Amino acid sequence: MHHNDDVDGNRGVDDADLLMMLFAFGQAGQYLGRVDINCDGIVDDADLLITLFHFGEGC
Repeated sequence: MHHNDDVDGNRGVDDADLLMMLFAFGQAGQYLGRVDINCDGIVDDADLLITLFHFGEGC
């Protein structure tokens, strides 16, 4: 299971999503919200890679 790569919900994966991801990078816990894209309990390089892979979609 994973969340939509559009972290801020504006229907596009853009610099705002990347910025939110970078501010949350390294955080861990149960309630991380949409920035924990792969739902593993930590915002890490895997989440960042998913965001970067889809960067520009829907914009």
